[in-house]
Amino acid sequence: MLTKKNLGAIGERIAKNYLRLRGYQIIKTNFYTRYGEVDIIAKKNKTIHFVEVKTRSNKNFGYPEQAVDRNKSSKIALAAEIFLLAFNINTAWQIDVIAIEFKSKLNRRLTHIQNIIIE
Repeated sequence: MLTKKNLGAIGERIAKNYLRLRGYQIIKTNFYTRYGEVDIIAKKNKTIHFVEVKTRSNKNFGYPEQAVDRNKSSKIALAAEIFLLAFNINTAWQIDVIAIEFKSKLNRRLTHIQNIIIE
């Protein structure tokens, strides 16, 4: 049976593979802070990407990317700043969203939204 936790883990695995195939280096996964979590931290060229992965098996709660609202993106930004400070990293960074929607067992839609804007 596919649970919410299993679905999330499958989505993160798909997202990591997607990023690797496109030249990203995975630095860390599931970086936790008291303010929020970042699913995947990756680097491509000289930019650090803080990636939120959202996976859905149906549209009962809308498209997966709609779950990353202003509140969620602000928490990701704060966690990103904590990561950069903790590891003394001073480089360009951005927040990305990878949205995965399973339309059927073998059919899925993956959308990579780069550099989301926090308002």
